[in-house]
Amino acid sequence: MLSGCADGIDTVGPGGDRGAVGLHVGAGTRLVADPAANVGPVVDATWSLGLAALGAAEPGAGVVVSPSSLYVALSMLADGASGAGLAATEDVLGASGDARHAAVVALRGSLGAYEGEPALVGGDELPERPVVHQASQLVVDDDERAAEPYLDTLWQVYGAGVLRTDLATPQGLGPLHSWVSEHTGGLVKESAIRPDHD
Repeated sequence: MLSGCADGIDTVGPGGDRGAVGLHVGAGTRLVADPAANVGPVVDATWSLGLAALGAAEPGAGVVVSPSSLYVALSMLADGASGAGLAATEDVLGASGDARHAAVVALRGSLGAYEGEPALVGGDELPERPVVHQASQLVVDDDERAAEPYLDTLWQVYGAGVLRTDLATPQGLGPLHSWVSEHTGGLVKESAIRPDHD
């Protein structure tokens, strides 16, 4: 997914035109899980975030929450923050900087044995072995640009990139909808984001 084109979207690698529409990825070596990483505070924060998300749901509504996904999304956003915003986010996340990165990589790595094709869980019969598919990506409007060090961190820690597209048009949201459908095995057909000119 991160090389060549995906669903007609060009991948813009290191040294590429950062003003172009496409999936922007950083450089560097992906971090490897460290068995000595202190994951305790991150696990606690993940539980707290998940419970808070469930608690915010409308009573009686059917709700699905992925605390791990929520944590990773906030962690990715924290990596692009600074000052008071960064401090507040890391307080919620229970860890900061390299310690947070090491814990995230270790926890995601612990799920690696269950990695599989997400479409397997959409059939009439569940697979014999549980399936976990982890995929991360940030999406920004085509008026925004991600800084090179941020792109590098997203790649090295999360294996993620930044999709730069026109969020004001249905056509601009097409690549996001395709990504969502692909990484949910078609169980979710499109993103909940709607075109907005503001």
